Amino acid sequence: MFKHATMNRAYRLIWCEVRSTWVAVAEFARAHGKRSAAGIALSVALVAGMAGNSAAQNPAPTALPTGGQTVAGQVEIATVGSRMDVTQSSNSAIVNWDSFNIGSQAQVNFVQPSASAVILNRVLGGSGSMILGQMTANGNVFLVDPAGVIFAPGARVDVGGLVASSLGISDGNFLAAKYQFEGVGAGGAVENHGSINVANGGFVALIAPQVANKGTISAANGSIGMAAGEAVNLDFDHDGLLSFQVNFAAAAARVDNRGLIVADGGRVVMSAQAKDALLSTVLSNDGIVRARSVESRNGEIWLGGGSSGVVSVSGTLDASGTAAGQRGGTVKVLGDKVGLFEQAKVDVSGVGGGGTALVGGNWQGKGPEQNANVTYVGKDVTIIADAVGSGDGGKVVVWADGTTRFAGYVAARGGLAGGNGGTAEISGHEQLVSRGSLDLSAPNGKAGSVLFDPKNIIVANAGADPIATNDAFAENPTADATFDADLITALTNSGTAVTLQANNDITVNEAITSNNAGGNGGALTLHAGRSIAINADITTDSGDFTAIANHAGAQAADRDAGNATITMAGGTTIDAGSGAIAFSYGNGPNGNDATGAISLASLTTTGSISLASAANSGGSASTQAVSASGTISAGTLDLQSATSFTFNGNVSATTLTTAAQGYNLVLNGGATITNAVSFAHTGTLTLGNDAADVLLFDGGLTATDPSGVTLNGTVRTSGDAVSLGDGNTALTLAGTTSIIDTTNNGGTAAGAGITLGGAVDGTLANTQSLSLNAGTGGAIAASSTIGTGTSLATLTVTNSNGATFSGAVTTGTSVVLTDTTDATAITFNGALTTPTLTTAAQGYNLVLNGGATITNAVSFAPHRHADAGQ
Repeated sequence: MFKHATMNRAYRLIWCEVRSTWVAVAEFARAHGKRSAAGIALSVALVAGMAGNSAAQNPAPTALPTGGQTVAGQVEIATVGSRMDVTQSSNSAIVNWDSFNIGSQAQVNFVQPSASAVILNRVLGGSGSMILGQMTANGNVFLVDPAGVIFAPGARVDVGGLVASSLGISDGNFLAAKYQFEGVGAGGAVENHGSINVANGGFVALIAPQVANKGTISAANGSIGMAAGEAVNLDFDHDGLLSFQVNFAAAAARVDNRGLIVADGGRVVMSAQAKDALLSTVLSNDGIVRARSVESRNGEIWLGGGSSGVVSVSGTLDASGTAAGQRGGTVKVLGDKVGLFEQAKVDVSGVGGGGTALVGGNWQGKGPEQNANVTYVGKDVTIIADAVGSGDGGKVVVWADGTTRFAGYVAARGGLAGGNGGTAEISGHEQLVSRGSLDLSAPNGKAGSVLFDPKNIIVANAGADPIATNDAFAENPTADATFDADLITALTNSGTAVTLQANNDITVNEAITSNNAGGNGGALTLHAGRSIAINADITTDSGDFTAIANHAGAQAADRDAGNATITMAGGTTIDAGSGAIAFSYGNGPNGNDATGAISLASLTTTGSISLASAANSGGSASTQAVSASGTISAGTLDLQSATSFTFNGNVSATTLTTAAQGYNLVLNGGATITNAVSFAHTGTLTLGNDAADVLLFDGGLTATDPSGVTLNGTVRTSGDAVSLGDGNTALTLAGTTSIIDTTNNGGTAAGAGITLGGAVDGTLANTQSLSLNAGTGGAIAASSTIGTGTSLATLTVTNSNGATFSGAVTTGTSVVLTDTTDATAITFNGALTTPTLTTAAQGYNLVLNGGATITNAVSFAPHRHADAGQ
């Protein structure tokens, strides 16, 4: 009988052209002739057992099955010479045989009542079945031999459907169409070295502890399956395509394809479950597997290696769509350890759009597919999901729960005649080594997107390629994933959006500089479960830049302890051209992970900048401070949530928006804001850090309800009003001279109104001065006191269309009124206390309604009217 031998046995069978038979030879003997040169020798696994068994001698050229006994259904068996006809008149039938061999010049024909008829041929003789000649059927044939089945070179099988198995099936299950196969003892192997063809929409299933194809198997619009295990369920879905469930692993289980498998418009399934295989190969494809799309039916290729051992592909898996309008199909290569070696090719391209290629798992390890522990893609491997004509690129995922090593090439390009690029993910949940290349461009559409998703990411010079084939399945989960910036810019330069997503930290140590000659650079997104550190410049060529730390989508178990932070090294710049820039925190993978401050440097874009430190629900820290040490330049600067925003460099924006939050806003380095600004927050507002600082609010400034305003420098508008606070808002002058000027140049232009809602004081008595200039068209209104808490040095009213000081005014040096507008009034409704009062020779009216204490002599220069009280 056939027995499976280990890979190191000393004998194997080769085909002898001279003798027209199989010959047992030493393991290392060379074979000669066309067939042996084509690699058609039987696997060592089968051969070693046969070499010492006389029953394994090659059957005679005219040999036919023997001892047929019908045990279910109606069957007639007729033999004429080297031809046997098995005529079946019932829809289901079972025949037990002593042997089932077909010699090279013999033929067995199954004549069945319909294409759906099925016959089980069970072999009980214990010698194994060898098919060298022809077998035909218009229906479905099951051949079950516990000792194994070989379809030899030159064999030809033309049937409606075929199952060849060394695992047994009970009569009851077979007749009930419950195709549950179970091994009894050490089952033999099933191999095909010949040609197996089934009818359109038919099926081929090879089932055994060891299964191999080194010939040709064809099932147009049908399905082909190879399953290795001790117990296998064979099922058919609603489309009539087969699927396997391997229920029990077999020792040394293996599926091996070195030939050609074609199921265009259908499905190919290769599945193996081995016991304790570790680094042994359990599923291998060195040949060609093809399931191309046909009309509207996409092809499917599924390789599954179970929970132990290696799935190895060095051949071709082709589920492409080659005709007009056809999309690519689906290829899944799954197992515990998945490797694509040598010049392996996975092709799910389609004229009408790319298909799906999953190597090691689905997107981010989610979905029903098994996830690999380690995945390897070699440097000469290609995975193609292009839209060849018109359509979108497909989806490619290379995933491992542990370590992924990627050195190959992935393409999911949009169609030449139109369509967008596809999506790709290259990820190792614990560790990722990525030295390959990707192309998700679209010559006549929008480029696609790619995700890299390990535990830690460092962008730095990665050096020479460290990926060696002999290290394919080595595990080093503590190592960080290092990405060369060139890998990122090669993608963004084509417009491809790149997402770096780490379950823990992301560190950028090498400058990322995008330059897309054909348009905008691709978006760059950083998602970190904990922290993001940017220590080098980033230029996106008008692609969007987004950084989210404490990301809720990370895996909690892989986030290290400690507060999340976002930092930029001093002197670094993020330049997004016209793209958007956004920084924020999430709530963390646990929903309440703590955060720290956000410390930025320089940001520049003509688009928008959005800054937020989101509140954590139940975390040890809620919103945090946001600061920037460099310049900020934006079309729109959107300040969302934080305890405070501190800008130590110049801030320039067309539009500045604030949220109705209680944060503090500090503009320490000057500012230029084109459109009207309305501060909606209820925290403090600090304008300037030095007397030389100029804050230009071209469209005006309104701070409705801050808890306090600190002014140190010059606040200017270009003819628009300034309103600071309400009656509860204190205005504190921190610099030597603070100026509010709505004419933008200190002159006599029309200007606009200035409103001071709360009390105005200095920080050191008789040290700070305030100058107000509303031009000839703007009124000045101070609703509360000035200098009564901490007296000012000087109060100056340069120009106004009327000024009213409702509360007491106290200065330690002087009050200077140089208003040039005739027929207006400068009115003090509270007490005026100052050593010196200086007036200009203008035609304004001066009204002192609250009394005045003026130490030095007063000389009222010519003006229209002076009123010393009511």
